[in-house]
Amino acid sequence: MEPRAILADYNRAEESMTVYHCGQSPHMMQGIIASRLALDEHRVRIVVRDVGGSFGIKIHTYGDEIAACALSLMLGRPVKFAADRLESFLSDIHARDHRVRAKLAVDRDGKHARARDRHLTGIGPYSMFPRSSGSSATRCSTSRAAPTAQGIPRHGHGGVPEQEHDVPVPRRGAPDRRRGRRAYGRPGAAKLGIDPAEMRKRNLIADDAYPYKSASGMRFEALSHHQCLDKLLALMKYDEIASRAERAKEEGRVPRQSGSPPLSR
Repeated sequence: MEPRAILADYNRAEESMTVYHCGQSPHMMQGIIASRLALDEHRVRIVVRDVGGSFGIKIHTYGDEIAACALSLMLGRPVKFAADRLESFLSDIHARDHRVRAKLAVDRDGKHARARDRHLTGIGPYSMFPRSSGSSATRCSTSRAAPTAQGIPRHGHGGVPEQEHDVPVPRRGAPDRRRGRRAYGRPGAAKLGIDPAEMRKRNLIADDAYPYKSASGMRFEALSHHQCLDKLLALMKYDEIASRAERAKEEGRVPRQSGSPPLSR
């Protein structure tokens, strides 16, 4: 999984720039390089071959990439920049750092009634260009993603970006190890005595409810989250896993949490 790299080659005779770029957005890079170096866009050619090891870090523009292009323009000769692994750790965007406070109201049958979340998001010392970092606080929070497959009728959300002495972070869709968008999990289900998979199923959008509009405005056409969940449970052999987990608890190999229900349905 290679770090970022770029090779810029400005041809003075043709007044054109050819850029071999290890990135995900060649057309975006063409426009950015042309505008920053005062070149006509058709005179900037971006060559992107097979790119691996990105996970979103190569959808932005970095200063070292623009510097390589500017130096090639000034010198009239090829200029290459390739970050080593340590440089990537120090310069490339990292996963978002969310501090989330969330509440979910459910009835005794485990049906979702209302959800609310507030996000404090560290974005690093500055916002990444051109897709920004600040949008992570709202767009990657559960503002549009949470009340989707689970039909939460009312949902409140908010996000605050916070600058800090750290590596910049990406916008929504880039690498994220601590993502705020997760299906409802174990704690509430345990308190109600409902199996987690069953609780998810009870709150999925019904197959006959499409076209469907979520509380946050997301529109869904004909889908079946129920079929997806059933297939997933079958593929992972959920009942078998639940049975093994229950046996492990009975044998004392896994401590049973107070009030936790059996995993099996």
